[in-house]
Amino acid sequence: MTIIFSEKRRQQKYLAIVLVMILIGAALIFYFGIMKEPKQSSSAILVPPKNMQINFSVLKNPVLSELELFEEIMEFTGDIGRENPFMLKKTNKKQ
Repeated sequence: MTIIFSEKRRQQKYLAIVLVMILIGAALIFYFGIMKEPKQSSSAILVPPKNMQINFSVLKNPVLSELELFEEIMEFTGDIGRENPFMLKKTNKKQ
C-alpha cells in the first residue's frame, strides 16, 4: 500500500492548520493569563472577629456527674515479641 503524494500534502495541510491553532491558543492564554496585570481593588472589607462566649453551665449538668473515669492501664509485664517479627514461625506438621 503506497501513499500518494497528494495525500501527504493534505495531511501536511491539516497538521499545519492544527499547529497554527495551537500556537494561537497558547499565545492567547499567555497574553490573557500571564501578561495581564491583576486589577487592583481597594474594596477589601475587614470584618473584626466576633467575641466568643463559652457556656460553662453545661458542665454542671447532673448527667455528666454520673460518668465514670477510665481505669488506670496497667504496665505490660512479660516477654515482648521475638527477635525478628518478620521471620515466619517454623511449624512441624506431619502429613
